[in-house]
Amino acid sequence: MFSLIVAWLKWSVLLCPFCPEAKMTLGEEFAGARIVALVRRVDQTKGAASELHGPGRADADSSRSEFIVTRFLKGDDLLDGEREMKVALPTPATDSTANLYLVLRHEVDGPHGLESAWTRPVALTRRSASFVAQVASFDFPVKPPRDADESEKLAYRERYAKRLTFFQANFEDPELLIRDDVYNEFGRAPYPVIQLLADDLDREKLKEFIVDYDAIPAYRRRLYLTLLGVCATQEDLPLLEDLLSPASQRERMENRLILDALLATYLLVRREEGLERVEEQYLANRAAEHTAVIGAIGALRFHGGSVGVIPTSRLAKSLRLVLDRPEFADLVIPDLARWEDWSVVEKLSRMFRESTDATQWIRVPIVRYLQVCPESRAKSVLAELTELDPESVERAKFLSPIHPTQSQSNDDPS
Repeated sequence: MFSLIVAWLKWSVLLCPFCPEAKMTLGEEFAGARIVALVRRVDQTKGAASELHGPGRADADSSRSEFIVTRFLKGDDLLDGEREMKVALPTPATDSTANLYLVLRHEVDGPHGLESAWTRPVALTRRSASFVAQVASFDFPVKPPRDADESEKLAYRERYAKRLTFFQANFEDPELLIRDDVYNEFGRAPYPVIQLLADDLDREKLKEFIVDYDAIPAYRRRLYLTLLGVCATQEDLPLLEDLLSPASQRERMENRLILDALLATYLLVRREEGLERVEEQYLANRAAEHTAVIGAIGALRFHGGSVGVIPTSRLAKSLRLVLDRPEFADLVIPDLARWEDWSVVEKLSRMFRESTDATQWIRVPIVRYLQVCPESRAKSVLAELTELDPESVERAKFLSPIHPTQSQSNDDPS
């Protein structure tokens, strides 16, 4: 579990921290494709091969249809002067009255070198075809190298943010293809880029989305809470407090599903003062649901990453409350080490010694904490615990090291 937490933290700092459902965007797919084209279906054939510069092998299905390329969005250099291109592609998965489709061709390694692999055609309407064409016209931002100077990093973020202004006009679009791609664009955008959109986001519209329980699923409401967090003001506090109220959390499962993003946004407005509520309602409340405590930990972990509005020393004070709850303690020990809270060496030593077969999973995170603690007492405690349980110390060596926040460099240009 510890290694998963480390991986999650690295990911969450860089991308929308509460959007794990985000998938590859159309822009990313287009960037990796050799050809992006709009095609029109002509007729259905059986077992036909592609005639567009080599055999198409997008699908093993023998049912194929003939298509005419009506517009190249990428790869028009393959036309070679021909006026009309035809290609045999797998018949669309569902019956459709659409006469316009999106297809991509990739170059993939095959037994005889590079081979063409076509995607299955995706049916488009006129609106979605226009959207797809616009997306294809954008240059996908290229992340600068890790050693880039701050001006290069800022220029990258600004280009990325400018690109996103196009997509926010299509939030909750009635067409699924557009709606999903907009979600993916924001869900996969680096959080520092999202922060640059603070002045461009429509707060009132975001709040409408957040409380639209019937039409908008929880995963998209979590995105809208994340976006609200970068532009929220004190005027938004009543809504956030209402959603956090015990009655609202108890009566609406929809609000429990967005708790981590909700608490993170609440703390962006309330800052340190808001931690008292988080502690009382979740971290120190033994009656709080397991998932609620996990959500609260995730919200604090987000704030300890790259937000910077609450000192990590204050966040660590809140997370120390969780050490008294063995079922959650292993989740927060890496965070305490990362935030350089070395005040719990003796407490962790005692927890290690008092752990039983039912709670021995706590031992490896404790070892990892002691390994990076610079205090001399930690070294002597680690030596004592190694004699007590050398196997746990050995297992800890196979996990990724903890990098304290103050000593690690921000080597990601996002």
